[in-house]
Amino acid sequence: MSTLLDYGENTKIVKKESFWGFELNDLQKNVYTNKAFNNHENILISAPTGSGKTLISYMAMQKSVEQHKQTAYISPFKAITNERIKDIQEKFPGASVIAITSDYKSDLEKNIDLTKYDILLFTSEAFNNKVIKAYKNEKSFIFNLDTLIIDEVHLISDKSRGHVVEMVLTEFTKLNPNCQIVMMSGTTGNIEIFKQWIEKITNKHLEVILSDYRPVPVKYDIIKTDDRDNALIQLLKEYNKDKFIVFCMTFNQIKKVSTLLKNNDIKFDTHSSKISKQKREEVVNKFIKGEIRVIVATTTLSAGVNLPSKHIVIYSIKRGFEYESKVNILQMCGRAGRAGYDKEGFAHIILEDNDTMQFEKTMKTPMELTSTLTDDIEMFAFHINNYIYAKDGKITKQELYEWYNRTLAYMYNSNAKVLIEETLSKLIDYYMIELKEGIIVQTKLGKISSIMYEYPIDVHSWYIKLKYQFNIEHLNDAMMCNLLSMESEVSNIRNDDIKNAETYIQEHENFNDFVNNYKLDRYNMTLMVNNAYVLYNNTEFEYIIEPIRADIDRRFLTIEFISKMILSIQLNDKFTMYKYRFLYGVKEQLLPLVRIKDIGNKRAEELYNLNIKNEDDILNNIDKLKQLLGDKLAEKIYLNIKNKYYKW
Repeated sequence: MSTLLDYGENTKIVKKESFWGFELNDLQKNVYTNKAFNNHENILISAPTGSGKTLISYMAMQKSVEQHKQTAYISPFKAITNERIKDIQEKFPGASVIAITSDYKSDLEKNIDLTKYDILLFTSEAFNNKVIKAYKNEKSFIFNLDTLIIDEVHLISDKSRGHVVEMVLTEFTKLNPNCQIVMMSGTTGNIEIFKQWIEKITNKHLEVILSDYRPVPVKYDIIKTDDRDNALIQLLKEYNKDKFIVFCMTFNQIKKVSTLLKNNDIKFDTHSSKISKQKREEVVNKFIKGEIRVIVATTTLSAGVNLPSKHIVIYSIKRGFEYESKVNILQMCGRAGRAGYDKEGFAHIILEDNDTMQFEKTMKTPMELTSTLTDDIEMFAFHINNYIYAKDGKITKQELYEWYNRTLAYMYNSNAKVLIEETLSKLIDYYMIELKEGIIVQTKLGKISSIMYEYPIDVHSWYIKLKYQFNIEHLNDAMMCNLLSMESEVSNIRNDDIKNAETYIQEHENFNDFVNNYKLDRYNMTLMVNNAYVLYNNTEFEYIIEPIRADIDRRFLTIEFISKMILSIQLNDKFTMYKYRFLYGVKEQLLPLVRIKDIGNKRAEELYNLNIKNEDDILNNIDKLKQLLGDKLAEKIYLNIKNKYYKW
């Protein structure tokens, strides 16, 4: 039995309740009957992974749908948003549902009227972008929202993405103070400061529901070893009839574990946000059907995606030189144990000797919903620049201080004058803003940064390269790979990435010459090589392609805006050609084939090797095409060409 901690001051305890025919557990039924929840008050539910918070979010959606009002659901990861939409469409067959993620092109080109949808799903970044734009658009759906559900809100404390969640709450509550906010969090400790902050910016009571309820208890198994690979294999042999999810902190760890499992004839597959949605669905289905025993995954699979396993293994608690947070460790452990199948779950955490003290320290540290907004000055500059844009590109310093006073960061550091001044200086150095008679004025370059939702450091880098460094009329592969690099991604680079990049540079003369000519540091060299992997469909392709594909339109469009609007440079057709090379990860000679619907990069390479290089070659070699692809697919591709069914 779980221990009931605190079900909120407005709760009437009931013995039995159901929703959609499901008998509710203790946590769910007490939320379902909570007065604050039903009276449109703001609410925070803090409970372990696996306690049934997803169904609670559906209760909130149902309440709005029944009243013919709009709901927005916010999740931290694109993978979760894309996977959740299918379930929501099934649960709400009569409602109109849409998901908006970081795919900038789809959002831009479709010109969607979001006020027409009942349920809208967003990543934190995509929703924050909409909030910023709502300042300039009185007809924005932001003002219509009746319920805002923020899943995994404890990630506000995460250094890489928490700042966006904080901005969503800071800005949205200002624009739409009447919307009910339902926040879901993993188990956390002291939330008093967070509660005070929400009540301050909403001027309303925040109902807090705390619980440690979990239908399937988790047993923790700490494995201390000097050989983590052997420890993992021994676990898999000991429980040889059970399924496992093995969590890795980096993609190099995923590759290492994959090789290990392959060498031991263990059926497995990998799952991460950097492989396609279709591939992720295939992996999940194979796991459910028992076609594979093990999923080797990044931490993305620990949050939101409903795929528990009797056993989970945390292969390492280190991400490069940094140790994983307690929030993420508990999140991963929460995937152990399947309700309705397992009486208990097992979380195996592998520690090497030098990790033990840090792990004990991490687990003893109380979790708190804290601010990370000012931890990285580049992030802080990004949000300040966006706020200046929202205020028509012109504000006073006093207005900026008042904006900061609404943030959670202010609750921890109320005197941030020096930090704000330093950040403004950085924005001036990046050509994002100018000071005119004491007024902060956003430049054209600053507006492009905000409109395209790109970091000022990246926009400035592209501007400098286009204006001073590159001859845009004579583009080459090394130049394009470097141009598309993101300075803001430097902090994500690890030593292994640098070593791989250095090897790549030594083996590729053109890139080696480019590095020497432009005196690139090791970090920018690594960013360039990551892009080169995509361009040439290298072995790293499946790990890198997905995030670049999701953002490629935005990157290219931003560079085009800088070229045309700031520098008056007209980019040539070769620049556009590179866009499609990056999008599909192919060499230039494969573009005529990849352009045809139903021909992907691998199929294009097979055709090219058979001396079929373009659509005319296909039309003149239909028999050869049938031998390679089969009659049905060959005829389909033949008709695609005849009917001009192209990807672009």
